[in-house]
Amino acid sequence: MAIGIFVKSTRNSPDIAYAELWGNRTSPDGTGKYDFLSHNTVYSTSFHPLKPEPPNWLFAPRVEPGDDIRAEFDDGLKMQELMPGALGPNGKPQSGLATMHDSFALSFSEDEVEDKVKRFLRTSNRKEAIEVFGTLCNPQQWDYAAAKKTLSSRTWRQRISRIWFSPFDIRYTVYDKAVAVHLRRRLSDHLFKRKNLALVIGEAGQEISGNEWDAVSCVDGILQLNYFRRNGSPTLPLYLYDDDLISTGSSSGRRINLSSTQLTRIAECLQLQMTKSGLPQGLEAEDIFNYAYAVFFSPGYRNRYAEFLKSEFPHLPLTGKLKLFHELARLGGELVALHLMKSPKLKHPRTELIGDRRPEVEKVSWSNRTVWLDKAETAGFRGVPQAVWNFHIGGYQVCEKWLKDRKGRKLLKTDIDHYGKIVIALAETIDLMKNIDEAIEKHGGWPGAFGKRQVVEETDLVKA
Repeated sequence: MAIGIFVKSTRNSPDIAYAELWGNRTSPDGTGKYDFLSHNTVYSTSFHPLKPEPPNWLFAPRVEPGDDIRAEFDDGLKMQELMPGALGPNGKPQSGLATMHDSFALSFSEDEVEDKVKRFLRTSNRKEAIEVFGTLCNPQQWDYAAAKKTLSSRTWRQRISRIWFSPFDIRYTVYDKAVAVHLRRRLSDHLFKRKNLALVIGEAGQEISGNEWDAVSCVDGILQLNYFRRNGSPTLPLYLYDDDLISTGSSSGRRINLSSTQLTRIAECLQLQMTKSGLPQGLEAEDIFNYAYAVFFSPGYRNRYAEFLKSEFPHLPLTGKLKLFHELARLGGELVALHLMKSPKLKHPRTELIGDRRPEVEKVSWSNRTVWLDKAETAGFRGVPQAVWNFHIGGYQVCEKWLKDRKGRKLLKTDIDHYGKIVIALAETIDLMKNIDEAIEKHGGWPGAFGKRQVVEETDLVKA
């Protein structure tokens, strides 16, 4: 997608103006966006003058925070410098794979993957395959005959894999270009059937209509391009693997994807010695990952640096307080476990399915602490707080999207159990976000809790 701005003028400095519309597309009282557009022209619209300036040349008004806030943000670690492996040629994090034909490449179970491949192999030509799956990738990027030849062997079964479709939504695919067209192997090879953990972060406007920046999540396997609502799924793996699992079928050791330069900076800030492992004394790679995860889920962080997060990847502020670092790493670890659906907290149900024991997803809505699955509001999940229903990650309203993506399907017991766990995970996330801000406030708040360590506390020395 591209946006072209053209000016036909004899003047050297053309005027630039800005206008925007917020709200619903349609509205009963005639105030919807479609209503406005149908009754107005470029001449009747009120525009506001703009003067874009370097370095971002923004074509929207933005009130910059003070220089001190900008300096704080800039002093934080750039995540692509902290985790520099698997970056794209442009030095930015790579996004997940692009299947190009979800109806064929993505499934809800391993059995469904096998069924789709078998149905594909029974087709005689591309036209017939399109009749079966509805759509297929264009011939310039995906060759039907080559895909059929690859899938005619049985080796593809070894490459069936879970794939993160969106936050809390796991699907299945075949990790081969015969099925999932663009594998993005520079990133995905480090996640395919590996013991790994990866940070998914976004930049430039993941917020929606006033919602705060929420483009941060984590995965433990391959993910798809549109894991987030907009701007792809920029991903930073914690570990890198140097072998080729697809070609050799073997997996050697792994190395930490953390820059030695930035690790030294973290150690200096905390007044810790660097060890032979390349990590600050007493810290593991996961501690640093979890610390970052907690900070990025801090409401205080998101509010304080909101303007910068609209157009830049998040920067990680460092604390010089070892007690705070450990506390945030602990809270971040709890968040990671919840978001990977591995937390023991998920074992205790909080929702109750009412109505049909195997309901079909028809029309998703919420009222009276219940997520309804049908228009008549006779079947649904009772016990879903409004804050949980409204919670967003990566631009998606999680509780709504997971169900909408299953419209027309009957929910199995595994689906019902999984949705209940999503509700728990989001409720716990909301509580942990409060705990993160309380921990930061207890140690001096923003920006006092961050910066170089000034006083070495006796309890910190014991921990170090």
